[in-house]
Amino acid sequence: MNLLGLKTKGPNLDRPDEVLFDPQTDLYVSWYLRRRLTEEVARATRYGRPLSLIACVPQALPGESIRQLVKQGGPFFRRLLRHGDHAGLLEGEVVAIGLPETPASGARVLAQRLRTELGVRRTPEGRRVWLVGWASLPEHGASVDALVQAALEATKESRLRAA
Repeated sequence: MNLLGLKTKGPNLDRPDEVLFDPQTDLYVSWYLRRRLTEEVARATRYGRPLSLIACVPQALPGESIRQLVKQGGPFFRRLLRHGDHAGLLEGEVVAIGLPETPASGARVLAQRLRTELGVRRTPEGRRVWLVGWASLPEHGASVDALVQAALEATKESRLRAA
């Protein structure tokens, strides 16, 4: 576990009983997403390439469960991404999207698109159902933990702007 309480190491990939995708969402499970993101941060750092991360935090409507919201969003995230992108569950029900070869400007555009398409539904109080934030390497940090933290902070800013 790290400072954020995130699982940083996963089971052995050589074992056939290890699950890489959540069966309900078709997104990477947390341990495998973190492994992929760690590899991408190392690659981007080594070669001086851009890398961004988007965090999507669900906010359930009355009578809905957050898990159901994430389950419904899984296919949407998978359709939206390029072949080399990595989407998965992180920190429980937070959806994180790793975007290799994507600079800050590209992450900003995709985050806005996600806010528009995912934020169409609102609570009766006008609160967005999904909060979206982004972070890029090296502007917001040089590790997976730093990027996740910065993207989650951006979702909090998104919540304040939407209020």
